[in-house]
Amino acid sequence: MILQATGDRTAMGRTSIAIRLLVVVIVGWAAPAHAGHRVGLLLNGNSTKFALIEAHFGEWLRAHGEVLGFPSIAAASMISKIADCFVRENLDCARALVEATEKANTLLYVDVAETAGMPPDLAFTAYWFERGQDVLVARGSCQGCTTASLRSTTDVIMTRLVRVAKRQKAIRIPESVRPSHGAPAKRPVAARSQSALVTTPAGSAGTKRVGEPTSVQSRRGSASIVLEVHDGQRSKDAGRLGPFLDEMERLGFDARPDSIRARFRGRLPRLGSDPSKKPADAERLQDYALSVWKRQPPAKELLPPLKQAVTETFDNAAFLIADPNRREPLRRLLIALALTYQRIGDIENAEAIEMELIRSYPNQAVTETQDGPDAAEFYEKVRTSSLALGRGTLTVVVKDPSLQVYIDETARRSNVPNADLVPGPYRVVVIDVNKHARRYDIDVLRSQDSVLDVDWDADSAFVYTGDSAALIFQTRSARVRDAELARRLLRSFDNSTVTLISISRSSGTVADAAHYSTQSGRLLRHAQTKLGTKDEQSRLFALARFVAKGIESPDVIVLDK
Repeated sequence: MILQATGDRTAMGRTSIAIRLLVVVIVGWAAPAHAGHRVGLLLNGNSTKFALIEAHFGEWLRAHGEVLGFPSIAAASMISKIADCFVRENLDCARALVEATEKANTLLYVDVAETAGMPPDLAFTAYWFERGQDVLVARGSCQGCTTASLRSTTDVIMTRLVRVAKRQKAIRIPESVRPSHGAPAKRPVAARSQSALVTTPAGSAGTKRVGEPTSVQSRRGSASIVLEVHDGQRSKDAGRLGPFLDEMERLGFDARPDSIRARFRGRLPRLGSDPSKKPADAERLQDYALSVWKRQPPAKELLPPLKQAVTETFDNAAFLIADPNRREPLRRLLIALALTYQRIGDIENAEAIEMELIRSYPNQAVTETQDGPDAAEFYEKVRTSSLALGRGTLTVVVKDPSLQVYIDETARRSNVPNADLVPGPYRVVVIDVNKHARRYDIDVLRSQDSVLDVDWDADSAFVYTGDSAALIFQTRSARVRDAELARRLLRSFDNSTVTLISISRSSGTVADAAHYSTQSGRLLRHAQTKLGTKDEQSRLFALARFVAKGIESPDVIVLDK
């Protein structure tokens, strides 16, 4: 059965979310001890592939029910309470509910974030709650997510998550000797996976097999964000901070770019375009894809250039904004991609792309005269179905009237609801008078007003790439505001902290870490450690442990605590 509950994030400008609880029935309630069990799955997200995601996780649980042997999450009376815990991002609250309920030994909660693309990119954060055990967190991603790659990503996330859960359950380390959250423990060997990043829980690292992919994390408290700070541009030496960031991740902080993006979801301010790409590059991709479409080769030859052209165009939204005439080739590419998927029987992706077309071009219909009978027929079919989705609104709040706001590359008014939007993901781009742009991916929900509150001073100083998340200032003197802007960047989070890490050369080369409360602005801990020594890595680990837990070390110069 599928039970539904809704949670309204009104505090700190958060958007409303919809949460569904799926109880996957493996066998029955009265199954014998050696038979299968029922497993609880709580899904949160607004992806166009939500039903398929739900099905894949459900199928995995059904296929592995005998192996897991975990009883089910409780009945419907718990749904609103659990939903409220996740709305408030309080893992302790959810864990307490699971442990206090006789029938609810285990809960799997999966948060889904979708980035507009063709097909879309999906990011997953899966939480595993089991009575008497640490909360485990596994993250995974599915780029250009198709049905096949989604199934593979689901399998990777669940296999690794459950492997660590079973190992943790078998170890049963007594609480009297288990390290507290963030206390030093034997460090796992880290390895990166294409689909998921996994870290063994504190206290069980000794069971880790060398070379085994890692990323499930033990989390007991609220997470903190860790940001690099640089002058002018990211320092060439910034890669040396890797051990510090890895240790902060192990201690339960969001320090690596993928973790930070998962925490912010679509509200993460990103560059409006890829600085390494030129407009001519996107134009060449569009022209080439349309020329291939005109030839009508087999789908295996046609799909790659169409997908690449659409995805890279969407990833460089400022490219479309700079010249509105570039939107027409994109429109033709979307039509071509949708029809290609339809012709090979991939109706799900075909409809998802057609919905993107409907959202991106709300005032431009697909007609038989202009686009052909097949395109017009499919468009009308999907458009008619979209009427049942209802409509929502999106308000982009800015304080500076000189800022320009674009929704799906179309100029829109700021500070007022933009109405009659088809539910789904939207690309929001904000541009200042100097042509600096930041992009956000915002979900519009049915019969609700999604609000994006832009703090331009903070958001424009933040630079996110696949390699780093940093505050970058034009001059060193401008860095006097780094703590203030970091607090403002985290404005949508309650009871959080931010750690700023930088490399200083004022008196030798040192790593400088300052840890702040985002609510009070108070400096909680501040320390440095020397770089360029043979034991640089261990020094950075020690610096992270002081920042996170206040554990002092001879290798750490404490400036404030």
